[in-house]
Amino acid sequence: MAIPFKYNRRSLLIRRVSNLMTVGAIAIVVGVFVAAMAIVGGLNSAIRDSSSPNNMILIGRGADSEANSIITLDQLDALKFLPAIKLRYLCPLATHWTTFPFAECCL
Repeated sequence: MAIPFKYNRRSLLIRRVSNLMTVGAIAIVVGVFVAAMAIVGGLNSAIRDSSSPNNMILIGRGADSEANSIITLDQLDALKFLPAIKLRYLCPLATHWTTFPFAECCL
């Protein structure tokens, strides 16, 4: 047998505080989720808009992140001869020209 609608309505009126707390908690969870997804979307957009497919991040062997990575000058010199590295000389940096042989900065 189904519970009568009258009982459900009365239960909502009697337990107002509990019902409002439940609705408030659900609203907070949804708000936090929307905020987190907005942050992720903003970061993805910022990275996509400011990056170039010609950029490369080099991380040394055994490093967890770019900040912990150490690449020696000998390793950096060896990178010049890899086919994936495009060498460009005389690239504009700020307001003057400089020699920067390890990056694709002039298209």
